Amino acid sequence: MFSPNQQALLSLLFSNPGQEYHMNEIGRILGKKPGVFQKALNALEREGVLSSRRRGNQRLIFLNKEYPLLKEVEKIIQKTVGAEAMLKELVVGEPDIKTAYIFGSYAKDKMQSHSDIDLVLVGKKEGEDKMLEGIEKIESRIQREINPKFYTPQEYAKKKKEKDSFLTEILNDLYVTLKGKP
Repeated sequence: MFSPNQQALLSLLFSNPGQEYHMNEIGRILGKKPGVFQKALNALEREGVLSSRRRGNQRLIFLNKEYPLLKEVEKIIQKTVGAEAMLKELVVGEPDIKTAYIFGSYAKDKMQSHSDIDLVLVGKKEGEDKMLEGIEKIESRIQREINPKFYTPQEYAKKKKEKDSFLTEILNDLYVTLKGKP
């Protein structure tokens, strides 16, 4: 459906709706030479998914909010190569993490330019440092803060049993399961 370079571009842009990027910035963030993305960018602009405008000698790239299938494309990108997919890959590969899910504005599909991604992780304390390291890499890639809340399985079970107001509110609202059963 989308080439790897198109996927990388769309992942960055959907992680930061409303943000405009110039080619050098895209290259720096994604760790490739900016020219690598030119063909992908042109194809996505021809299709209507992306738009661009000039500011001086810079070409600024952004999502075309008028594109009729924008929400559908966003869901595909987030589930396959975006923040959700990256977080899922991180937690699925970590045996110390038993349960993981995204909550808040991301899960409710109400992300704003200033929103972070809220994440609950349930597992052994030994896995926490490895998760933080992986989360930091994902934050750098998507240019968005991820706010993890860690619980040991015992803490999590106790809070659920005691109907902790914070946890109850999360579980009674929308969330995106990455691993295990919330």
